[in-house]
Amino acid sequence: FPCLSYGSSISAETFPIGELAVKSIKKQAVTHRNYTLVSAILFGLVALLHLVRVLVTQTTVTVDLIAVPLSASWIALALSAGLSVWGFFSFKSL
Repeated sequence: FPCLSYGSSISAETFPIGELAVKSIKKQAVTHRNYTLVSAILFGLVALLHLVRVLVTQTTVTVDLIAVPLSASWIALALSAGLSVWGFFSFKSL
């Protein structure tokens, strides 16, 4: 059984299980890449909805008789936009 060191790559010849391990690793990378893209898009949509609430509709949201101020949407907008940008940069680097 060959020994792997830091920085060594995995190929079909590395392990007796061959191509199955390589295909599994590549499939996980594609799945992770898709997940990152979908997350970035969803956070972008959430940011867009907060922006619409703050600038266009200025809708009052009430949770258990407590009115949520528009400043909460500004904070949520910054957080969700930041997570969206981070997701797109992560997607690009994968």
